[in-house]
Amino acid sequence: MKKITDIEEIKRIQLDILSALDSFCRKNNIQYTIIDGTLLGAVRHKGYIPWDDDIDVAMDRKNYEVFIKTFPDVFKENYKLISLERSIKWDRAYACMYDDRTQLEYFQNKSFTTGVLIDIFPVDEVPDDELQWNRLKRKIAFYGKLSALKSMTTYRVSRSSLKNTIALLFRFLLKPISKRRIAIWLDKLAKSNNNKGYHYGYETAFGGVGAIKRFKLIDFEETIDYQFEDRIVKGLKNADSILTDTYGDYMQLPPLEQRITHHSFDAYWK
Repeated sequence: MKKITDIEEIKRIQLDILSALDSFCRKNNIQYTIIDGTLLGAVRHKGYIPWDDDIDVAMDRKNYEVFIKTFPDVFKENYKLISLERSIKWDRAYACMYDDRTQLEYFQNKSFTTGVLIDIFPVDEVPDDELQWNRLKRKIAFYGKLSALKSMTTYRVSRSSLKNTIALLFRFLLKPISKRRIAIWLDKLAKSNNNKGYHYGYETAFGGVGAIKRFKLIDFEETIDYQFEDRIVKGLKNADSILTDTYGDYMQLPPLEQRITHHSFDAYWK
């Protein structure tokens, strides 16, 4: 295998994956949107946030389930989709679409190997009531932390002795529980509030790692075309509302010390 050392090459592969997803969704009338930092990048930078290196996509649960069910085994010769429903080995409550000509290896999570990928999150209803929402958030965070701990239970030279000891302790305590089992629990939790007439949504399946705040489901009803680098992709028409809910004054750049690339993988051409 040949290691991909240029982050711009990885981004080009991600953009090609996003274009393939866009092509499939437009042809099959599946509504999707770029989301989180990808949507922010499209609005503020017309592409990647300069210090970012991933792409996030979201669909409401109905469109997500159609997408998971209808996407072919291989699309345009190179692209594959992985999810809980499509593989008994997959251990995340959301899907990923990847380029099968490549191989991606995370520094911490080695439980499943894909290629260079983009994340695809289902959006589910969450309670309108603040107390119920906060209770749900705690459950989401609990499963998210369990999953993270399962990915951090190997010995690493770069860690302190104390952190390695803690990691090995959790490795013993969590041994009976697989990451896939945690993902199944989270998936069940994510679906538990659907069809109740709530007015808010959240990427529950991500385990509380992404956006902290819920957002208005009405903002997910309509998408428009956005420029993202040299591509045209779908994003929420009312991006201002959801970005404000998520980031506050999102057009204001963060301090220099917060402009950090969270690059935690190696990528290779097969």
